[in-house]
Amino acid sequence: MGRGGARTIGLNAADPEGVATDFLIVARNQPGLYAYLQQNFAGDADVQVVMDRRVGERRRSAVTVEHDRRQSCRRSRPVLSDKLESIGFAIVRVE
Repeated sequence: MGRGGARTIGLNAADPEGVATDFLIVARNQPGLYAYLQQNFAGDADVQVVMDRRVGERRRSAVTVEHDRRQSCRRSRPVLSDKLESIGFAIVRVE
């Protein structure tokens, strides 16, 4: 059990460098949840709570190119987006 009786999810206490290994990404429309999670995980070096910073598609040009070398799914995270929309946050583990 974590702080205040809440279950701690996906923590890696074996990180020797003190770098966050788990990120709680909170939907932009959930500032109250963001504040709550920030406070709840304030003393945990393994967890970093961040607000979702994605704004939209970064490719602005509508110009057609002969061969687009960009990998369209490289930045796509449909599961992350689904979690943000349905429950307001998502957990991302860095291994």
